Amino acid sequence: MDGPNVNWKFLDLLQEEHAQLYGGKQLVTVGSCGLHTLHNAFKCGFVAWGLDRLLKAMHTLFNNVPARREDYMQVTKSSVFPLSFCAHRWVENLPVVERALAVWPSLLIYMEAVRTKKVPNPGTGSYDTIAAAIKDPLILAKLHFYMAIARTFTPFLKRYQTDEPVMPFLGRDLAEFLKSLLRCFIKRELLQDATTVQLTRLDITERKNWVRLQDVDIGLGAESILKAVATQDQRSSTVAKFLVTFSYNTTIHQSTGESPYLLMFGQEPQLPIDFLLGRVRNPRKVGWTNGFKNTRYDFKLLSMEPECG
Repeated sequence: MDGPNVNWKFLDLLQEEHAQLYGGKQLVTVGSCGLHTLHNAFKCGFVAWGLDRLLKAMHTLFNNVPARREDYMQVTKSSVFPLSFCAHRWVENLPVVERALAVWPSLLIYMEAVRTKKVPNPGTGSYDTIAAAIKDPLILAKLHFYMAIARTFTPFLKRYQTDEPVMPFLGRDLAEFLKSLLRCFIKRELLQDATTVQLTRLDITERKNWVRLQDVDIGLGAESILKAVATQDQRSSTVAKFLVTFSYNTTIHQSTGESPYLLMFGQEPQLPIDFLLGRVRNPRKVGWTNGFKNTRYDFKLLSMEPECG
């Protein structure tokens, strides 16, 4: 396929010939190929996340390297590998990202085997790219979002990449397709009765037209990943708070000479590991009431002792 300038020149010559043959009548011009615009727009959004580098690296790491493929199959027990990514057909890379998500657990096993030196380190740029992507806690959410958007485009592309006379339906279908994308982040009341002309004039950069952040539709897969990440962070925070609290309560305070735990429960804190290691000879259950009574009695005795000198 030639460049756009050559194609436009060819169209002009074709129109001139058609006018000469059919009494000045010409073909209806519908503009340049929208697929290029579509792919470039799609690319513009996802290149910022580095998904193109990751998907390329996943395929390149094992492509035409029999020894590395053998190591991968040995440690993962899988013979399924990533597919080749085409940088010029972003929307049509849906099978590539689907395969990437399918092999991701196996890829993590392989990367861990490399880290623990069970298999040789490839020492390539592709390996470094994957290693960097794994550190991103949102990388799976980004891949799922890519997949969700690509699946939205696929039916439209299949319908209009054809030799059938479907041009009369393009305007209507394109408007519905655009609405389906805008509903992900634009308020529905602005799109419900919007005409084609109104869609072209809709300012998507205006914040008042956006839905709330928690209502943005990013796809079920990406949403589930984000919830899992949030839950994991919350658990980590809970564990950290427990450790800080436990450390505080088991530390001897200068004012009392005892730890808060001992003052409350009447005994030093003991973890399950203490029982497992046999550090507690005769474990017994002590209620906090008895511990508090004993501590109060100790303070009473101290208050009754005569002052020295």
